[in-house]
Amino acid sequence: QALMIYVGEQMFAVPLSAVMNILEVPVDKLSSISVGKKPLLNHEGQVYPFMHLGARLGIPSQPVSARKVPVLLTRSGSRQMAMQVDGLGGTQEVVIKSIGPQLSRLAGLAGATILGDGRVILILDVPGLWLTEERMHVVARVEAKKEDETPRQPVIMVVDDSITVRKVTARHLQKHAMEVVAAKDGIDALEKLREQVPDVMLVDIEMPRMDGYELTTNVRSDPALKHIPIIMITSRAGSKHRDRALQLGVNLYMTKPYQEEELLKNINALLPRNRLQ
Repeated sequence: QALMIYVGEQMFAVPLSAVMNILEVPVDKLSSISVGKKPLLNHEGQVYPFMHLGARLGIPSQPVSARKVPVLLTRSGSRQMAMQVDGLGGTQEVVIKSIGPQLSRLAGLAGATILGDGRVILILDVPGLWLTEERMHVVARVEAKKEDETPRQPVIMVVDDSITVRKVTARHLQKHAMEVVAAKDGIDALEKLREQVPDVMLVDIEMPRMDGYELTTNVRSDPALKHIPIIMITSRAGSKHRDRALQLGVNLYMTKPYQEEELLKNINALLPRNRLQ
């Protein structure tokens, strides 16, 4: 498990095993100790080496409006340290992935993980963070470069039993630099979801074998898929169909015929931010 933290607007992960405690420390207290080459934090009679993670990574912090800010008490072997962050994002089960030879040589990185929405998050190595400031600025530049990469094409799954609808919709989306995965019904969609998780799903209601309601229920009950935004597009304009779809977890409900601009606007509104290759 990892604790998700924010440094500026960037999210990182810290192994939960390295975090002993999370404190809320008054801003004025931190302002008085965040000076000098070796700042120390006094907490309950114990003194901890103190570091502002944003300053160490060379990432600009967000303006602090709260009176208290989060500080992690971390452990590395027998050494205990305090580390100020800009925000907390909860804990998650993560799978550590290799970051390649260039990044793996940098102290302060334990690996990377990919979140359900496609974001790539660097996992910080607590012992490595306490090396020289110059080496950690290299990590900051690598992360900044990664954030600036051109986002990959969003992947849209079109689920409709009409081959004409699938082809026309795919042609519209591909004109706007979107990759399309087509499925002819719910069963076909579930099979393709095992191979690729799209950024957004466009789902018809009336389809053979498995209709749009059943597909939505399956997607929303699967932990690996439930985050996918779903737009239901159907000729059924009645409120009872719309209400049922929304109760099952559909994000947006559109009726045919629709304007291409309206569909693109809705897709873009549901796309996750910071999609990286």
